[in-house]
Amino acid sequence: MENQYTAYEIILAIKKLQENNGKSPKDGKSSDPIMEIVTPQWYYSSSYEVFNDVELTWENLDRFNLVHDIANNIHKVDIKLMIKGNFEKSFASWYLSYHYSPLKWGIHVRMAALVMIAARFNRSCPSLVFKPVNSVKAAFFYLFNHTLFHHITENASSMMELISSDPNIYGRYLCNVYTQVFNSSNCIEESLANSYLFQRAKQSHISTKYLKAELLGQGAGYEEFVKYLCLDFQKGNRVLLSQIREGNINPSSAEPLEQIMNIPDSQISRGYRIPVWIHEQANPAKGF
Repeated sequence: MENQYTAYEIILAIKKLQENNGKSPKDGKSSDPIMEIVTPQWYYSSSYEVFNDVELTWENLDRFNLVHDIANNIHKVDIKLMIKGNFEKSFASWYLSYHYSPLKWGIHVRMAALVMIAARFNRSCPSLVFKPVNSVKAAFFYLFNHTLFHHITENASSMMELISSDPNIYGRYLCNVYTQVFNSSNCIEESLANSYLFQRAKQSHISTKYLKAELLGQGAGYEEFVKYLCLDFQKGNRVLLSQIREGNINPSSAEPLEQIMNIPDSQISRGYRIPVWIHEQANPAKGF
């Protein structure tokens, strides 16, 4: 289990580092580099928090009415509707960082995408057919595990910032690397996020063959996850962390920095405590 207090201690330490360097952003979109590549109508739409300080495991999701409410109506969903599950690309799920959105940081999920993915799993994923509750839980972890990797990446960036007393490392990476390569085959962070998800298919009760086909159809950046499986996942993390450290798409070297990413073995069931927010409809970005 991720230590919730440790997570918030990192956030408080980053806030203090920012303040000491005259860099303490207000919650919102004004300074977030991601605003260059997102559609604010979804990214900053109204939302409500559904999980906070909860150990998110397969078993624990059974406790929440949200899961059962969706499951009870899953048979009514028209899966022909064009609501895709391509994470940030189709605003199915996305991550707001505590560097730029300290009040609403965490994993953000579009309700319609969660429902649609659950319905598709329930009708076509071999391990989930006619299992509505399991389909909803699998859909949640499909979105959660991909987006969680972005949180892990931010935490690793924070560790670099705290060690070097430089509060700008994460921001430089977002400006100089991530926003420059998003939606391209060079976006290693998105490729690794899908690799992280794929390697946890068993934990999410999603058939491996089915999940692989789904992820291979997501387009540039996302479908390159196949390059970073098994031992290549570690190599990919080294490149990503070197990009973050140098703020450069093509870092001078890929140093063995992966220890700071705190990634458990994919076969170990581990619950994370991280805020999760639900968005039901898009609206003009006018702050939170």
